Amino acid sequence: MILRHRPVTHHLDVRRAVVPRRTAAVDWVDYFQGSEPRQRRQLTDPELWNAKLKPELDAAAKEIRRRGYTDIRIDGALRLSSGFAAGAALPRAAGLTVAFRSWVSTAEPADFPIAVVQHEVGHGDELALAICVTVDITNDVLAYIHNAGLPVGARDDRSLEGREPDGHFR
Repeated sequence: MILRHRPVTHHLDVRRAVVPRRTAAVDWVDYFQGSEPRQRRQLTDPELWNAKLKPELDAAAKEIRRRGYTDIRIDGALRLSSGFAAGAALPRAAGLTVAFRSWVSTAEPADFPIAVVQHEVGHGDELALAICVTVDITNDVLAYIHNAGLPVGARDDRSLEGREPDGHFR
């Protein structure tokens, strides 16, 4: 991750590029499995999060605060979870404003209509809840329930309304 300086805003960037006017940098590429950004989803060792990544992120956040900056922009080839972690390290409660892709911590909340679909599974009296954020996961969840032999009688899907025919959301 790279934190770069702009007149008021600072960037937290996760990519191997020299970014002008950066405030602090963290390079996590080698800690993830995969040879390209879209493949990097898993750490090579889960213990690295607490042993290496979180301390480096905390140090980068501390550097931003030490310099007195309050507006931070997070960019780069990173997973959403890394963006959430950076946002947690740079909390709005501390007077910081964080922008991540098109989201800004000072934005007004928006309504997101939720579609609810219930599927009968018939294997017991438990309820499974599937939350679909990017694509339809119905078949994957049903296969997991059946393969694991879970005592699920019904399953609720919760997803954003507005799914396209290819399963992706508008």
